[in-house]
Amino acid sequence: MRWLWHKVRVLFATRFAEMAEYRAEVVIWMLSGTLSIVMMLVWMAQAQSRPDGTVNGYAPAEFATYFISTWFVSQLLVVWVAWELDLEIRQGLLSPKLLRPMDPMWHHYASHVAERFIRILPMLTLLGLMTWLSGAQFTGSSGPTRRRWGSRRWALPRAFCGNTPSGCWPSGPRATPAFRNWSG
Repeated sequence: MRWLWHKVRVLFATRFAEMAEYRAEVVIWMLSGTLSIVMMLVWMAQAQSRPDGTVNGYAPAEFATYFISTWFVSQLLVVWVAWELDLEIRQGLLSPKLLRPMDPMWHHYASHVAERFIRILPMLTLLGLMTWLSGAQFTGSSGPTRRRWGSRRWALPRAFCGNTPSGCWPSGPRATPAFRNWSG
């Protein structure tokens, strides 16, 4: 068992060194996925241009919380192993690796975990900066959301399910008329 731990440690250390060498590329890939941040700015500007400062009851800070949450989740869910495996298959680089005693997928797994360690610090830095600049609130809420969700709910589940107390299906006054008719 000791030899297995040693192999895992060495494999992770080499993949971590490789990812640290390309850390600028990791940051560039993180910044390339900022469409949700652009949409956040659009909706915040739309809300600020209204007389009451909201769009359908959502304040700019609530838009910021939602879109920053979706950006954060999308950054956590990035998996690029499929592209690397596809490249290795197409270029014939996988065949020699299959002759080695260690399964090539372990190399991809170690690269993925090492990339997560390299990505986490810049990702949390960007998350903190965007939260501070936009006024997003991840520990509480205001306005109509506070009445339905309570003041201590974390906003990240709302990024998946919306602001409905019943879960992922829109209902009540914020549902579109077409969806209310369709859902009964």
